[in-house]
Order: sequence, then structure tokens, then C-alpha cells
Amino acid sequence: MAGDRLNRSAVSRGLWALLDQGLHSGSSFAIHLALARWLPAQDYGLFAVAYALFLLISIAHTSLLVEPMLVFGPGRFRRVFSSYVLGLLELQGVVTVGLLAIALVVGAVAWTVGLPFTPIALVVGAVLTFSTILFQWLVRRACYVVGRSSLAAWTSALYATVVGIGIFALRTAESLSPYAAFAIMAVAAAVSAIVPLVGLRIARGPTPSRRLRRVIRSRHSRFGRWTLLTNGLSWVPYNAFTLVLSAASGLQAAAAFRALFNLIMPMQHASSALSLVLLPALVRRGGPAAEILTRRAALGFGVCAASFGALLIAARVPLVDLLYAGRYAGDVDLLWGLALLPILGAVNVVWRARLLADERPDAVFRAFAIAAGFTVIVGIPLVWWLGLPGAVAGRIAATGVISAILWRVQRAYRSKPRKERSPRPALGAESNPVQQVTL
Repeated sequence: MAGDRLNRSAVSRGLWALLDQGLHSGSSFAIHLALARWLPAQDYGLFAVAYALFLLISIAHTSLLVEPMLVFGPGRFRRVFSSYVLGLLELQGVVTVGLLAIALVVGAVAWTVGLPFTPIALVVGAVLTFSTILFQWLVRRACYVVGRSSLAAWTSALYATVVGIGIFALRTAESLSPYAAFAIMAVAAAVSAIVPLVGLRIARGPTPSRRLRRVIRSRHSRFGRWTLLTNGLSWVPYNAFTLVLSAASGLQAAAAFRALFNLIMPMQHASSALSLVLLPALVRRGGPAAEILTRRAALGFGVCAASFGALLIAARVPLVDLLYAGRYAGDVDLLWGLALLPILGAVNVVWRARLLADERPDAVFRAFAIAAGFTVIVGIPLVWWLGLPGAVAGRIAATGVISAILWRVQRAYRSKPRKERSPRPALGAESNPVQQVTL
């Protein structure tokens, strides 16, 4: 009975995570679609460039704050979680103030030499907008640390509602612009962030002590530098093929590769969403229970991805015809190979989560570093030699390299005697308040 309740709870958290991911990704897609349809190409291009810059900044934010929080929150800092999150928000606030100061100094210098004021105001507004959205991202992800993925989904639902109302109002008032769109996103992020702040009682938590702040900075800097390097390197095996293909075979081949790759993205997003539930669960369980969960998750994720791939192959011809109005039909059989990527990606998510739960981000970095080298040495020549089929083969092979290394490393680490593994004490476990933050 207890096992059945635990399984139902895990399924429920997974479904809420999928809903959260769907609502948030759907909001971004709707914004891009609306602006692409209703704005001049130059204005939409400005928004796209600014949004790409935001995504670049978000990589650092995720690597240094969010991913370590998913590991440390349910483990080392679980007994002082509210103070821990407040400490992370303070760090983000310090960074925001620093960026604003730099923007204002650069703006003042530019204004003294005669540059117009509009670009200066745009930079300051962009810093405030990006910081507000990332603030919402952090508190939304904090819901997963305590197993409240439903709260994250409600946060995304409120965000999507405010964004939808705002875009519609701007369109009706004929005031839609790239700047207004970012302002709506910032307002929606600020409003929706109230849900986790209240639901998790973060705002009412005790102020972090000076010692706790120091421990947070130390732990996140050591862990985050590896995840930052990993996320940066992941661009090579995941994105280099499109760029090289465009140079080797032309933009049409690159468009076909991306169009076919779009069809497997739903499963990729689903795996990423479920990993937000899996990672804190692995940290909380630890030991043999975490090993059992890893095997079950790898099997479950793999079966779901294989089922998705089988359906995609079966429906590939009518699906491509429906979505792309007959375009790229000549390349549809390449989906036989691309359908392997969701399977490899699903098990990669599980094994990466297992290593991160054991605080081994260096091992994950090693896997992506080797995959990046493989892409440069083997994958790129395949693209130049075979064109589009070479890009598909190279992408599959690079992902397979990541899978093989992650599997090998996490198995080797688990085979070590327990005394050789680094301990992971929880803050607040001791009665002495000084010792609570001494790791």
C-alpha cells in the first residue's frame, strides 16, 4: 500500500512537471508566433536577437544557481531551505545591481559623447527584465526541490495567462513592440513569482546568516563551474551540426535537418521536465534506494521514448506532410535514425541526474568534453562527406558517446566502496548553530 501511494505520488509529480514545462514553453512559443505574425521583420529580428542574448545569460544562471539548488536543496540545505533560497535570491540581486551599475556607467559615458538616450534606456530595461524573469525561474524551480511540482505548474499557468492578456491588449491598442513584449514578460514573471514565494513560505523564512551565505557561495561556485562548462560544451554536439551543414550543403539542407529535428523535440522537453522531479528525488533517497530509482527511471524513460520513436516512424510521412505542407518530404526517411535520439536522450537525462545527485558534475563535464571532441574529429567530417545524412549520423553518434560515458562513469562510481565516496551531510542536522553551516 505504501509503495502504491509512493508510485502514484511520483506519477502525479511527473504529470505536473510536464504541465509546467508545456505551459512555460507554450508561452514562449506563443510570444514568438504573435510577434512574427504582427510585427515587421526588422522589429521581430530585434526581439529574436535580444531573446537569444537572454538565453545565453540564462545558461550561466541555470548552471550557477538553479542546477546546484536542485542538488543541494533536498540534501545539504534541506533543514534551512527557506534561508537557503533567500541566500540565492540575494546572490542574484547582487549580480543584478552590478549589471545595472555597469549599464548606467556605460550609458553615462555614451551620453556624454553624444549618443542618443534610447539605447541606454533599452540596456537598463533589458537588465531589469532579464533579472525579473530569472528570479521567477529560480523560485519556480525551488518548488521541485520540495516535491511541489504542482505549485510550479500553477506558476506557469499564471505566467501564461498574464502574457496572453498582455499581448492581446497591446495588439488591440496597436502598441505591440519588442520592448513592450519584454515588459509584459517581466510583469508576468513578477506576478507569477508570488505563487511559489507564498506557497513555499520563502518570504517568511529567516534571513540567511553570514556563515550560511559564505557556504552557499562556496558550494555553488565549486559545483556550478563544472555545470557551466558542461552546458557551454553541450552546444558543440547538440548544435554544431546545423551550422556546419549550412556551410557544407547550403541553408536548405540545414532547414531540412532542423525541420526533422523539431519532430523529436516534444520527447526531449518531456525528459527534461521529468528530470526536475527525478534529481531531487535521487538526492533525498540516496544509497540503494537511489540506485533502484535510477534503474526504474532509465527503464521507464527509455520505454516512453522508444514508444514515441515508434509512433514517429509509423506516422512520419503524413506528419511531415501535415506540418510542413509537403516540404522536406524527400528527407522523411531520415527519421528512422533521428528516432533513436529521444531514447538516448532519455537515458542520458537519468544518468546525468544520478551523477549530479552524487555531486559529480566533473564526470558529466568529462562526458560532454569527449563528445565535443568526437563531434569535431568525426562528426564534422561526416557532414562534409555525406551532407544531411552525415549530420544525422554524426548527431546520433555524438549522443551515443555521451550515453556510453555517462553510463560507464556512474556505474564505476557506484561500484566504489561507500567509504570512498564523499559524504553529504545536511545543514541543520546538528544542534550547534555554528556547526550547522560548517561543511
